Amino acid sequence: MRLFLKLDFAHDTFGFSYFGEHELVYDNLAIPDLNVIGYLGIPLTTTQGEGLGSFCAIDSTPRQWSEREIYIMQELAQSVMTEIELRSAGAAGCTESD
Repeated sequence: MRLFLKLDFAHDTFGFSYFGEHELVYDNLAIPDLNVIGYLGIPLTTTQGEGLGSFCAIDSTPRQWSEREIYIMQELAQSVMTEIELRSAGAAGCTESD
């Protein structure tokens, strides 16, 4: 099953009102397997600029993502990255002191 897409989801915000109509993802198996129609993806990027992936929301119906929804998703993605980096820093600290 191919769920990874040919887009740079780790660095760019993508919102699709109808995911299956986009030329780069129309044949993605997530569309029929997960019933992905509406998609919003916010990049998960480290403070060093390394892209880890994306924080996504999907919908089974076509939709236009509002500015408020995009803002909320961006805030949630930032919270995820803060947690990842805090845990990474904690793990690095434990390794150095062992």
